[in-house]
Amino acid sequence: MLDDDWTHEFGNLLFSFLYKLTGWPEMARKHEAIAKVQRMRSLGSLAPKNNLPKNFRTQAIELKVEIINYQHVKTQDQSLNSKENDNLFMDLVNFLLGKSVFNVADIGLESIVDKNSVRYLYAQSKIRVLQNRYADATKLLDQLLKISPQDMDGWTLRGHAFYLMGNLFDSEESYINALRIRSEKTKAAASQVSPRSSTNLNAPKGKAVRKGQASEVK
Repeated sequence: MLDDDWTHEFGNLLFSFLYKLTGWPEMARKHEAIAKVQRMRSLGSLAPKNNLPKNFRTQAIELKVEIINYQHVKTQDQSLNSKENDNLFMDLVNFLLGKSVFNVADIGLESIVDKNSVRYLYAQSKIRVLQNRYADATKLLDQLLKISPQDMDGWTLRGHAFYLMGNLFDSEESYINALRIRSEKTKAAASQVSPRSSTNLNAPKGKAVRKGQASEVK
């Protein structure tokens, strides 16, 4: 993946996770920074990278050695705000969940800043269900539904988790709530559809032309 595009966001983030797990924080930091800078460029926060070759004939060369302590220097990637940071990692988490790579997706959630958002709680609940940790999933979903009681996906996943736990009563209740919300949304959407403009039946009709009547051509 990185051989084709070394700035690939998901590829660099996955390498960052790998280096974290293998105890190589410097390389993990490097790949995460590449992904964040690429996201900033795609958002227009940074100018596109200049890939033109340098003209060494006219460029002055200064042999200057400078030791930089990056722990005290703010690099470009650290300018990515928390909202866009969460969007970047959540995009990866949703991609991984779509591929059922839920344990790696769980690692991705660690980099999310807002851990009380609906999307974070839903993703974490989905991961817990896939990990067969159904009780943990229902607790997270209860927290989610306090924030967003009309979340149809939250009620559906809650029903699924309780079903897998063997709790058919709470499972049925959750599914019923999900169906109710779906029905309400369908009715609301139908009521907002504008009726088609009906034909004006009172419009004056054109004069009928008698059979055989020809118009004169002057």
